[in-house]
Amino acid sequence: MAGKKAGGHDEGGGHDAAGGLRWLLTYADLVTLLLILFIMLYSMSKVDAAKFRELAQLMRAAFGGVLTRGPTFLQGSGDRIIPDLVPRLAAAIEGAGGGGEVAKVFRNERGIVVRLMTDNVLFDMGSAGLKPEMKYILDALAGPLREAARPIAVEGHTDDIPMRGGGRFVSNWELSSERATEVVRYLIERGRVPPASLSAAGYAEFHPVVPNTGARARARNRRIDIIILEGVGSAAVPAESAAPAAVPVPVPAVPAAPPVPVAPPVPSGPPVPSGPPVPSGPPVPSGPPVPATPPVPPVPGGA
Repeated sequence: MAGKKAGGHDEGGGHDAAGGLRWLLTYADLVTLLLILFIMLYSMSKVDAAKFRELAQLMRAAFGGVLTRGPTFLQGSGDRIIPDLVPRLAAAIEGAGGGGEVAKVFRNERGIVVRLMTDNVLFDMGSAGLKPEMKYILDALAGPLREAARPIAVEGHTDDIPMRGGGRFVSNWELSSERATEVVRYLIERGRVPPASLSAAGYAEFHPVVPNTGARARARNRRIDIIILEGVGSAAVPAESAAPAAVPVPVPAVPAAPPVPVAPPVPSGPPVPSGPPVPSGPPVPSGPPVPATPPVPPVPGGA
């Protein structure tokens, strides 16, 4: 019995020894759960760019395709509003006979740019009248521009050769602005592009693509850019939504009051002569001195 009990004690001792290590099971479970938690956090931190672009496209469509307040969802996702916008613009230009060096489509930080070269192909030298080739290209671009539902800026640029005197335009400022305005007018009247989405600006020779160092460089700088704007700071704020600038109101100057005439000083009279000095009287003689009072003798006290 003693031996069996001892043997039983040995077997139970093994069980007790294992029971003393049960905290390892709890610790291992905790470490495993923490590992799973960190793996999940890591997987959630990786954003699927494709799904994020799709979400941005759906959000834009839900808000009418135009988000003029706040930043864009993702850099380079502007053509996701209409996924085939850039190819459609390029195909429209090619179909209108404006391929090659005459026109091209590309993207930059402002949006989608349709660049039309004006070197004697779309405009005559020093003229703002649209040539037939230019009208064909604008007719082909009108449809995709309408469907873009984005602000569109039309910008005119020239080279650095000054205008000759005696012409219609005094400087390149007027020429570049008039060319951009003619394109906007044509897109509104013939292309039916919403006028509220269009704006025109002329920059003369002060925003060149390349330095004006030669004839080829100047030809590249004479251009019209039609930009489908995107993002904060790209789209011009409409005049009705912009804070009106404070117009200084001229305040008429208040005339100063005429000076009050000062009364002439009153002439003083002749000086009053002072009277003769009053003589002082004779001194009053003092009386005889008063004799001092004799001291009073003390009174004898009773017994």
